Amino acid sequence: MKIERFEDIEAWQLARELTRKVYRLTKKPEFARDYGLKRQIQDAAGSSVHNIAEGFDSETNGEFIRFLRYSKRSCSEVQSELYIAVDEGYISPGEFKDVCEQARRTRAAVRGFINYLKKNEKRKSKIPDFERGRPTVNLTTPVETELTQIPLTHPKDITGTDFHLLFFQGLREGGIPQRPSGMPLPAFPDPLTAQSRPYPATLP
Repeated sequence: MKIERFEDIEAWQLARELTRKVYRLTKKPEFARDYGLKRQIQDAAGSSVHNIAEGFDSETNGEFIRFLRYSKRSCSEVQSELYIAVDEGYISPGEFKDVCEQARRTRAAVRGFINYLKKNEKRKSKIPDFERGRPTVNLTTPVETELTQIPLTHPKDITGTDFHLLFFQGLREGGIPQRPSGMPLPAFPDPLTAQSRPYPATLP
């Protein structure tokens, strides 16, 4: 089954059922009077379901897995609190067994989903900004920097200093400077010899 929404995840469905059963138990008069335990077990059950939903929008498997681990731990917390509830007589042994088994099944499903994600590549790989269609710097048009306004009438008018300004201005704006076709790479001063050298051919 293709997962398109967090509601499609089996572990989320089981966690939702676990939360429903926990809330039903905490409405029992004896349980409801123990406000501290009631709040703790409700929060733990809610955490088991909410963390799966929140993690679904993670950018990577690793980040999603971190939320799933929170969910898995919350299932164990629910089980621990159920022991207190049955020991105090708030719930019957049958109710304890039913909800505790639901927590176990949920935890197992979350663990299985974690193992599945570990075996797969990133769910949503980040696309570099320059591949998202962000504007790039064109060296044939005027580009305003913090230092000066550089009017470019012809690619050959670009000096090594101008190219530096345009290059780093383009990086700051999130783009990649584009060198017009046929434009020679500008020279720049060598700090050791004070002589001009061609710009490295590996740059755009």
